[in-house]
Amino acid sequence: MELLTAHIDYKALYKQSQLDILQLRQELDQLKKMIFGARQERFVANVADPAQLAMGLESEAVAATSLVKAKKIGYTRSQSILTNSATSHPGRMKLPEHLERKEILVDVDHPEGSRQIGQEITEELEYQPGKLYVNRFVRPNYVSPDTQTILIAPMPERPLPKAIAGPGLLAQIVIDKFVDHLPLHR
Repeated sequence: MELLTAHIDYKALYKQSQLDILQLRQELDQLKKMIFGARQERFVANVADPAQLAMGLESEAVAATSLVKAKKIGYTRSQSILTNSATSHPGRMKLPEHLERKEILVDVDHPEGSRQIGQEITEELEYQPGKLYVNRFVRPNYVSPDTQTILIAPMPERPLPKAIAGPGLLAQIVIDKFVDHLPLHR
């Protein structure tokens, strides 16, 4: 009995299996990247419809069009620079200019011969029933001639020191919130 021996090339099978293993590892790396990768790396390209990106435009139709009328469009770039005045608080809007302003002068006893070098202006929003207005506290700055010290009057006491709301406005807010919106108890 004769043995049928087929000649099997084990070297070629080994090379082919190594290529298959390499391909499977690459596919596994891609799948891991799609599942566990960062959100930006999870994109899976849809190559099922290659005409999707063409938007129905044929290259021959685009090449056949001619330029009938062209206009040159120009523009002028302008740059605006915001300037912050020393009196404005960062992040706080100015009070509207159309509101009535009541000026209150708060002066300090200054020695004879001192001169005024400027003034501090503080605005406070105030409320009287039916209207809003602005109290402007003007405090002149003086410098004494002999000691070269600057004198300025202190601000009057306010309910909330760094707020622009006056006591009348704060009282009205509290009344509107806690009194007017509660039912009467009998």
